[in-house]
Amino acid sequence: MVGFVGPVQKLADGEGEGEIAQLLSAWTTDLEELKQKTATVEGLTGLNDRVRSGWLKVPEAFLESLNSLSEKVNAKPDQTAAIAAQTFLTTAQVRLGDYGTAMRKEKAAKAASGNFVLSTWGPCSETESPLVPLPVSLLISPVRPN
Repeated sequence: MVGFVGPVQKLADGEGEGEIAQLLSAWTTDLEELKQKTATVEGLTGLNDRVRSGWLKVPEAFLESLNSLSEKVNAKPDQTAAIAAQTFLTTAQVRLGDYGTAMRKEKAAKAASGNFVLSTWGPCSETESPLVPLPVSLLISPVRPN
């Protein structure tokens, strides 16, 4: 039971319901003490009255407090639409950035492709291709042998 009460207690603390949180804290402490008593035979013999009267000992105000907390949580607006919109906008922003980057790279590639001139002079060795692209800024006129 303590595993079920703990999250509800945290929720009550987060919602500013200190009274419910204190009630749940006291109940959790009581259940932990009960758990320790069940570990020994002496502890079990002392629990005879509690087992007969209801070992769980749910606090009287628990159901009313839990209903109040449920109403408070259910009254909050649904966040699903806001999260979906945020995800959409984030994805669109990433895609727009990627598109801009791709366009800049394409523009740079087109600009760079116009800066090359093919050399028409023959290869210097057998492994070199006859047409070598040279940047315009480094254009060197071929030296003809005498």
